[in-house]
Amino acid sequence: MVSEQNNQCLLCFQEPSDVYGRLVVDHCHKTGKVRGLLCRMCNIHLSKIEACPDYLNRVIHYLK
Repeated sequence: MVSEQNNQCLLCFQEPSDVYGRLVVDHCHKTGKVRGLLCRMCNIHLSKIEACPDYLNRVIHYLK
């Protein structure tokens, strides 16, 4: 998977680093199906969005 993704996070396209962390295997918590590799930052944000879908709307509103 690492080579298929060019050693990059599927969401932010960053390579592993001290800031973004290592790539982790992201999966659907309902089905267990692997979706791809994400940096730790994106994986944390995605888990927040999944747990509380309104979180993303609040972030967008906050940034505006």
